[in-house]
Amino acid sequence: PSHRNNSHRILLGRCAIGGCHSLNSERAELVLAPGHAYDSIVNKPSFLNPVLDRIEPGDAASSWLVIMIEDDDDARLHYSRMPLGGQPLTPNQIATIVNWVENGALRN
Repeated sequence: PSHRNNSHRILLGRCAIGGCHSLNSERAELVLAPGHAYDSIVNKPSFLNPVLDRIEPGDAASSWLVIMIEDDDDARLHYSRMPLGGQPLTPNQIATIVNWVENGALRN
């Protein structure tokens, strides 16, 4: 199965459509809209923690986007867990994104 397709649906539905990471708002200079998400996150330094890339292919533990959706306040440097103002992603949604990253974050 394609982890990317499912990851893309999660990021679009929970992060872009809500308005935070759309083309109109670009919060934290991050756009997760169709046609923009991949280039906006893979191998791109994080706005909040530029030491880490948003997505480091093959390394979910060092990917800032993954850290920001997980429940570890210290790892997030005490920034609010994403998605902001909404329910956290489910464990299955997080696992889908982690699997996509661990499998190389392919553009497929």
